[in-house]
Amino acid sequence: MNDLKHDILIIGAGVVGLTSAISLHLKGFSVGVITNRPVNQKNSKTLSPVVYALNRPSEEFLKKLKLWDNLEAKDYDHVLIWDSFHKEEVLFSGTDCAEPNLGHIVEDQKLMFSCLKSIKQYKIPIYIDETLSAIKDSKTHKIIQAEKKTYSAKLIIGADGKQSWLREQLKLGYVADDYGQTALVGLIKHQSPHFNTARQRFLPNATIALLPTKDPLHSAMIWSLPSDEAGELKKDNKKTFANHLETYWHGRMGKMSLESTLMHYELSSLHARKYGTPGAIILGDAAHVIHPLAGQGLNLGLADVMTLAEMAGQFDLSSKALLEAYTEKRHLDNIATLKAMDFFQLLFWPKHPLAVRMRAVGMRVLDALTPLKRQISLFALGYRPDVSFLESLLERLKK
Repeated sequence: MNDLKHDILIIGAGVVGLTSAISLHLKGFSVGVITNRPVNQKNSKTLSPVVYALNRPSEEFLKKLKLWDNLEAKDYDHVLIWDSFHKEEVLFSGTDCAEPNLGHIVEDQKLMFSCLKSIKQYKIPIYIDETLSAIKDSKTHKIIQAEKKTYSAKLIIGADGKQSWLREQLKLGYVADDYGQTALVGLIKHQSPHFNTARQRFLPNATIALLPTKDPLHSAMIWSLPSDEAGELKKDNKKTFANHLETYWHGRMGKMSLESTLMHYELSSLHARKYGTPGAIILGDAAHVIHPLAGQGLNLGLADVMTLAEMAGQFDLSSKALLEAYTEKRHLDNIATLKAMDFFQLLFWPKHPLAVRMRAVGMRVLDALTPLKRQISLFALGYRPDVSFLESLLERLKK
């Protein structure tokens, strides 16, 4: 049986896993990546409906890794939020916090291609189609057993997603919540230009987001709604589906059409009780999954990568000290994000009539209250919100 040794072994070849590999390689560590599926290295010229809203720290990090220039990132200057019943609107802008924009929209395929190009350039090995069976301890290393190989490393990183193998092997535990909702994802063509604006419409039990692409007449759609309703919509042909969209947007975007296959995924949240054990740390969706409402999912994962890459050179890789320092830093940031998400979900999401009325009042407050708009804009940009300020306002809205 082959024995492969690295300083750091990363399980998972998504964006979080690959950026971990690149950043830690640049710190001078020997790094290997394991994935159980082939890695797509194509760079299609066709617009992808799968996109990320990247905040400022993520942008700066990807620039530091020299990944940004290949992404064809589309900046968005405004976020328009529209309530369902009262037709109240709130417009957030970069100018709310003296910034040129609120972030960038990046296609998943562009980001993956850029990461894989760097992985190839740095000759970082990717071990594909490995079936992992167990993880064990030696005196100085963690040992992972696979079907035909054995891997050893001082630090194992689990960037293997919501169904993390490493999290289960280490028995880290987690708290999860099934929203009973499904997200429908597709590329939408619209008659009216998007004007570099991300749009989000709140319905009584759903939300529809349109994220601007580099083409002014195309946006990426994320429609979150109860799973049974999503199942019915998936049965519609493209023309009928587009008619639903036009109705819900009240013709604001003109004629609309679905230009891609309609994809879907179930919505849930998850937060690991622990982020690892000495010599093994989980990142990204393996550690935390949040609702796509605020578009912070990948940004949280990249913040994990940034923190670990910064700390890896300060401690022994297999030490308890590294785990504790990493956990303290990331737990604070993640809790702040989760509390902010609680605020946004209560303000925008519930369908109870009282909550709907409160949301309409909240939108008027939002549009008039510059400090709050600034807090939300800063949150979108990736800066930690003033949790005490949000909690205080939340209590006022509940009264």
